[in-house]
Amino acid sequence: MRRVRLHILLGMLCCALFLSACGRRRSEDSIYLDDLDHMLYVMQNNFALFDVAYWARGVDIYAIVDTVRDAVITDPGMTTNEFFDVLYREFEPLWGIGHFHIVDSHHYDYLVFGGGRFSRQHWYSQEAHLRLRAPHVLAFYAQLHDHVFDVDAWLDDLFEPLAGLTEQEIQVFYAEFLERFIMRGYDELAEDLLHSLINLDAEEFQRLLSYTDEALANNVTTRILEEERVAYLSIDSFMEYPIPFHEERQIHQFYNEIRDFDHLIVDLRFNQGGIENWFFRAVLEPNIDREIVMEQFVFFAYGEYAAHYTGIRRGFTGGRRLVDRAHLTENHRPIADVLASYDLPELNLADMARMDYGFRNLTTVRPRAHYPDFGTERTFGGQIWLLTSPQTGSAAQISAWAARDTGFATLVGDISGGNFGGERTIVTLPNSGIAFIMDLNYVTDRNGRPLEAGTIPDVFSHDGLTALETVLALIAE
Repeated sequence: MRRVRLHILLGMLCCALFLSACGRRRSEDSIYLDDLDHMLYVMQNNFALFDVAYWARGVDIYAIVDTVRDAVITDPGMTTNEFFDVLYREFEPLWGIGHFHIVDSHHYDYLVFGGGRFSRQHWYSQEAHLRLRAPHVLAFYAQLHDHVFDVDAWLDDLFEPLAGLTEQEIQVFYAEFLERFIMRGYDELAEDLLHSLINLDAEEFQRLLSYTDEALANNVTTRILEEERVAYLSIDSFMEYPIPFHEERQIHQFYNEIRDFDHLIVDLRFNQGGIENWFFRAVLEPNIDREIVMEQFVFFAYGEYAAHYTGIRRGFTGGRRLVDRAHLTENHRPIADVLASYDLPELNLADMARMDYGFRNLTTVRPRAHYPDFGTERTFGGQIWLLTSPQTGSAAQISAWAARDTGFATLVGDISGGNFGGERTIVTLPNSGIAFIMDLNYVTDRNGRPLEAGTIPDVFSHDGLTALETVLALIAE
């Protein structure tokens, strides 16, 4: 009997050890799949732009997840850093859509040790920042290698399609890129860059790029394109706010100089955002003579992050601001109530299947006499043109939308880049500690078109012409 009991105990012990080993093996093999599933679940239930990414930008999140899953399954010895590299690489097409981004080591250091205070004030909640300080997240980013930009791969991608183009086609394709240097007085650099592209000389192109930092050092560029008639103002970024004194002074002096001109061209083609108040204060408010009100609609899902951020799971009834001048005209309501209350002819109803709540939002901008020389008058009384491109994103996208929505300016160029989904948060994966960023709202204009889909210009660039050349041609007509 004792022998039987002994055999039974030994059998049970072996079984337990086997199951324990299987459990450890499964845990080791599936830790990244668990993280991937968690990431997909969070995005499905909180990333309101999930479907817009597909129909407006051609990015299939499900396909990306499948690619990552296959990479994990086929590499059972994958390390956490290798898993990070796969996520970073495969999710890259989603960057620039609703501020989605896989946080690398540099960005992590900025958020936690560098610009934390600034980002908390403008973009992220305190809770979002606290997630970055969880022990397993700190441990992961403490050892993560710096993400090195692969210059050779970038140059290969840049030059490969040029081999089948004529010299004229290359010149047209890169005209706006080169025009950026020409408008800053670097005509010779622009010409040399063009020649390196035409000659497929990647080494020379890379050498010339080392001089572009100097050429693009100034955030604000002003030029007189035609005496007493056409002026040009370019703003590359809205990141530094309040506006640096020297930049605001530069714009003020320029307004004085062009006060009686007929046309002002504002170039936001290379502006990827920052703080929308930059544009409101420096461009919009000085050049309006009446209060303007812009209507938005905001939708979101009842996911943990979106609902918590909006206040629902805290027992509050209102949402947070979308821009500093915004105020809510109503509390959040079930999606069906919002859709029944307003006529939104351009709304993609299929996207609403992911939403649970929504509300109407108004942004008010009032004229202000920033510059004593002008008193209460508009600083510029002529026609204003605003240039846009797919790079015009985030706060610059809001600026483009505001300019067109109010009739403040005539938009020329290409559809802007979007990259706007209201409030933003940080998510950390439970096992690896990898963090990613995403917007939480689905924000539309007064007709229901999502701002993430970009603002359609009044006039597209004419064939063979840049947006600036198109405006000059329209002025000349």
